[in-house]
Amino acid sequence: LDQIILLNNSQPNKIHSSETSIGDVWSVSTVPNDGTEDGTSVLSNNLTISGPSSGSVSVRVSQSSDDAEEAVDGPFVGDTEIDSSDLEMIEDLDFQEGNQTVGLRFQNVDIPQGATINNAYIEFEVDETNTVTTNLRIYGEDIDNAITFTTANASITPRTKTTAFASWDNIPAWNTVSEKQQTVDISNVVKEIVDRSGWSSGNSMIFIINGTGKRVAEAWDGESANAPLLVVNWTTVSNSAPSITSVILNSTSGTNLTTENLTAYAINVSDPENDGVKVIYDWRKDGDSISLLNMPFEGGSNSSFTKDYSGFGRNATGSNLDWLKTGGYDGKGAYEFDGATNNPLNVTHHDS
Repeated sequence: LDQIILLNNSQPNKIHSSETSIGDVWSVSTVPNDGTEDGTSVLSNNLTISGPSSGSVSVRVSQSSDDAEEAVDGPFVGDTEIDSSDLEMIEDLDFQEGNQTVGLRFQNVDIPQGATINNAYIEFEVDETNTVTTNLRIYGEDIDNAITFTTANASITPRTKTTAFASWDNIPAWNTVSEKQQTVDISNVVKEIVDRSGWSSGNSMIFIINGTGKRVAEAWDGESANAPLLVVNWTTVSNSAPSITSVILNSTSGTNLTTENLTAYAINVSDPENDGVKVIYDWRKDGDSISLLNMPFEGGSNSSFTKDYSGFGRNATGSNLDWLKTGGYDGKGAYEFDGATNNPLNVTHHDS
């Protein structure tokens, strides 16, 4: 039905997504016709249909030193315990005689770099009942591959925290020992970590919990089978290159005189993911580019690498350039720089 609607709307150059399946190899043959005769048939490139990749990760704290408590006030500030049978979040008047920060490390977190995080939480098992008002903040450690905790002084708090955090406020009373309790969604924290350029699937990830109040959960040294559990649902969508079936170059009247303008027409510009596509033109006379530098700054990237499309390879690097996704004259993106020493654009030098 969707394909019929496209045809009825005079869109024969489109195939509706409902017609495609993962693994299909599509192409299109085009024949120009002027009402009198056919032109030369042109066959497009092949396009293999792919689908989004997704997964769910469930990783439990797996060793004694991967859950820890550090005193942040009271007489034992900085003391770090890695072998406690439970995790007091946050008040521990019995042992530390004050409040503490809790650290959790999860190993072998199998999430691709840059994945979209749809949902994430940490599951605890109740070790002690408690009803006191409790408000917690959950951060990540802003590092590619987190290392475990030690008994050295202040093994948790000096670590660099993510900018993102999740507020777990007004936590309901924990009334039943051994009951499972889940945090609020911490997708934003996980996302900041897996978006790091040095993150790799299988790395370790740490979460740092501080706040006020008291909730007591099982630690690995108490019940390893019920130690804190990280659960993450993620998705990645593969990107396929856009395509152009053909390009037609015409003069104004079709007689190719020096008095006529030239116009290029890109035919059937398409993208498998329906992303917006900007056609980059590089004009050539007698086979050579007329541009010494053709750098339209297209591509929607945060990279400092900018590409030269003239064919001369004068690619550039920039320092502290800001990519504005909706910037530029056409709203399709642009780099922002002023040429000052704090954000220059450096173009490769050529003698020719």
